[in-house]
Order: sequence, then C-alpha cells, then structure tokens
Amino acid sequence: MGSTLSPVQEELIRKHTTAHSRIIVMLDEDEAGRAGREQIVQRLVSKAFVRVVHFEKEGQQPEDLSAEKLFGFVGRPLNTDAGMIGQDD
Repeated sequence: MGSTLSPVQEELIRKHTTAHSRIIVMLDEDEAGRAGREQIVQRLVSKAFVRVVHFEKEGQQPEDLSAEKLFGFVGRPLNTDAGMIGQDD
C-alpha cells in the first residue's frame, strides 16, 4: 500500500467490508506514513471501524514487527492457504 490508498484499493476495501468490519491502518512511522495515515483514515472511517497503529520509534515500519507483535495488533493469528502469516519457515 505504501503511504497512500489508491481508488482501486479503496474500492476493494469497500467491496469486502461492512459497517461492522474492522480495518487496521499500519503505515511507516515517518512523515509520509503519518500524512498518508490521516488521509486513509478520513477515506475509510465512513465504511467501517478503523483502528490506527502508531509505532513508538521514528522510522519504524510494519515489516519490522515480529509475528507476535503483529498478532497483538490484529487480535488473532491470520490464516492463509499457505499457512499462518508470520509462521517460522
């Protein structure tokens, strides 16, 4: 996603969410990420509940999170066809 939300991404989110859905916005903790975070929240808040994750350290990125920390934000493990996201190989 980067630090912006394209119209195509917004439409996909709209198609796959309801007013009862929960969206987690997790962008880099830098100037671009903070600006994008605010814009994305404004665009999505009317479609679903939006939770914003703020990182403790400047420059921290979502991909720096351990699986345990990520699961803490999401609230439960994410299952995919390939297995659990963050599962050790």
